[in-house]
Amino acid sequence: MSGSEKRSNLTRRGLLKATGATVGAAALIGGGVLRALGPDEGAFAEEPEDQTKCRVGCCWTCVYCQYEAHVRDGKIVKLSPIEGGSPRGSRMCLRGRSRMRAVYNPNRILYPMKRAGERGEGNWERISWDEAISTIASKWKSYREEFGPRSVAYYWGSGNCAALGSGNFGGLLGRLANVLEMTMVDYCTDMALGYGMARVAGDGMFRNGASLIGNADKVVMWGCNFVDAWWQHWWPLADAMEKGSTRLIVVDPNYSTTASKANMWVSNRPGSDPALLLGIMNYIVENDLHNKEFLLNHSNASFLIRQDTKKILRASDLGILSKEKGDSSVENVSEILDSPIVWDEQSQTTVAYDAAVSPALSGERLVHGIPVKTAFDMLCDELGKYSLERTSELTEVSVDDIRKLAIEESEGEIWNIAGYASQAYDNGAEFGQALATLAILTGTVGRAGSCVGGSWYSFNTNPAFMAPTGTFVNTVPVLSMTDIMDSGQYAGEDYPIKSLFVAAANPMSSGGSSNEILEWWNKIDFIVVSDLQYSDSVKYADIVLPCAHALEVEDVLKGSYYPYVGITEKAVESPAEAKSDSDIARLISVEMGVGEYFEKTDEEYLRELVDESELGLERGITLDRLRVEKDICYDETDIKFYGGVFPTETGRANIYCETVVPRIDWGQELDPDFGHVPTFSLPNEAWPRGEVAKKYPFTLMSHRLRTRWHTGEFENEWMREIAPEPIVKINPSDAIARSIEDNSYVELFNERGHAVVRAIYADDIRPGVLIYPKGWQQCEFKEGGFSEMTSAHCNPFTVNTSFMDVAADIRPWGQGE
Repeated sequence: MSGSEKRSNLTRRGLLKATGATVGAAALIGGGVLRALGPDEGAFAEEPEDQTKCRVGCCWTCVYCQYEAHVRDGKIVKLSPIEGGSPRGSRMCLRGRSRMRAVYNPNRILYPMKRAGERGEGNWERISWDEAISTIASKWKSYREEFGPRSVAYYWGSGNCAALGSGNFGGLLGRLANVLEMTMVDYCTDMALGYGMARVAGDGMFRNGASLIGNADKVVMWGCNFVDAWWQHWWPLADAMEKGSTRLIVVDPNYSTTASKANMWVSNRPGSDPALLLGIMNYIVENDLHNKEFLLNHSNASFLIRQDTKKILRASDLGILSKEKGDSSVENVSEILDSPIVWDEQSQTTVAYDAAVSPALSGERLVHGIPVKTAFDMLCDELGKYSLERTSELTEVSVDDIRKLAIEESEGEIWNIAGYASQAYDNGAEFGQALATLAILTGTVGRAGSCVGGSWYSFNTNPAFMAPTGTFVNTVPVLSMTDIMDSGQYAGEDYPIKSLFVAAANPMSSGGSSNEILEWWNKIDFIVVSDLQYSDSVKYADIVLPCAHALEVEDVLKGSYYPYVGITEKAVESPAEAKSDSDIARLISVEMGVGEYFEKTDEEYLRELVDESELGLERGITLDRLRVEKDICYDETDIKFYGGVFPTETGRANIYCETVVPRIDWGQELDPDFGHVPTFSLPNEAWPRGEVAKKYPFTLMSHRLRTRWHTGEFENEWMREIAPEPIVKINPSDAIARSIEDNSYVELFNERGHAVVRAIYADDIRPGVLIYPKGWQQCEFKEGGFSEMTSAHCNPFTVNTSFMDVAADIRPWGQGE
């Protein structure tokens, strides 16, 4: 059946069960603005006169929303949207509304602690900050003296990503890691999409501001569930759809909440997105629907490609001198050194690409004895392998739906939005490269209504702040940590890692294959974790440091789905002995003998980060202005690649990528001919082939809950009313075939691990697929955990954790071997 026909099979009962709706949800959603109870559990019918408000914001890496914190007697009593505020603060999701519960979590970490017993037992002894810091510094000094600075490693995540927060390798803790030349462990999460797009555009961040989405005739959403996962991205699109200006097409194996709102839903086989894109592009080219003008003027489609070396034919190959910059003595040659060469139809000869009057888009020739083809022909050679029939066979999408989707992609203003699901396979970079190439093929990029990717902006703070000594970390991928801990080597050099410091992250739950992580983790002598709560990573630490919540510090919000920078004000004091990331860095720096680089106050550092940033100096953006205005728009145009100009050597997009380099290079073996143009490789596990599929026939996928962001603040009791325990959604036909009853406990398992959870019948889940909600901790399961079953397999080009590329099986609990 087609996607539209499949939609009719979804029952109301199935949808409610699939979304995990409970009685508690009505209490949260139905009451309008969520009233947040303070520690005394008191609420207010009206705001008392002695109640104050301040502007605060989420510091997660979703969209950094701002909202109001209502404070009374030094306690937050409510969080609410900003009335009449900017777009970034006018609405709130459930996660943001209930976020203050982490501040008053009765199980919050309030004091420094050291392990008492074996790792993982959860036995702790309270210690002073003096003892904690002196122990850390003593260990680190000893390791550094014996093994060098690389022996101390730093792992960061996305838990606190404001300017002074430690998330996304920022703040004073990131600065400390650079000063000490620590080993930085790259977390290898959600990297494939941008890496693949960068092959085409020279920059992996395609986006327009969310306010422009109404200019699109249609939005095509790939592996993305905005309604549940990215609420603040969803409502501008929903507004545009309600006005009738924009249509929505969703490509997703499962009937997500967002798919239920779409004009067209296309259900493809998991991991087949690159093949579907190749089939779409092939139909577009075969039917002459591609944008030739854009290809010739804004891409390298006409560049001649040597068939012997697969390199771009350049002036030096023809014995032609290229003009140096500023040299006016050489006429009629490119400004680019060793210019790419094209065939000029008018002069019937080879010329520099930017000197051609009528460059040929297609053609195979022999030039100076060198066989060449145009880049466009190289792309078409690959596309030609994906007829409608073969694409249908690979993707399980009907020929008719592929044709319809191809026509939709070739007409009008199009905004292709990519989520992180489609890139979370071994072929994730191929998806990113193909999606970006489709935009170039149709010319749907660099305009107000045409874009690729979601809306995302980052205010680039002063980069000098991060490296006051001119020294930097040494980066290794977390996917190589098993080999590093076994050999003590990485990229042919010594990496004798003896200590690991973790901040704003929870790798034990959010990384690939937690059992494998635990193996290399336990080979590290000394582990320090800074956190708010007893996460899975805290459980296996030696020293635990209590960190401040983002609502307890003043900071600057760097990112947004609009081109804004904003303030998050300090709402309340931190409880007990919790300290900010900045203060933790200061304490360690003094004991490590580098305190001179951390002597300024947070306010002084914020001025350095904001006032002295490039945009701050250009636009007059200062901390003082932010304190008054609360947020500042720094880009009114907000159109990426405007006018078809790209940050590449030639300023053009690369439908042919001459040199394909890995995202992280440690000398791994690579296929030199792979990745010049988009292609399709089978997923590593999530495909019906071989012995793995026979043993583990289901594709195990995750989805985002409305109630938690990654693994952060998992003990939020309000959100636990909506999602009280981990579940797995399964199509009823698959469940019945395995004697699994609705709402019964089951065991998910594969060769890496298992999890015991409650099974929920869900008609919206594709047969052969199991879907679990992301972010649950080991303590929340009856046995095991979802993270045990994920994979640490590493594509050598992408070096990205493929969270969706997982094969598993399911059985009633208690029927295992």
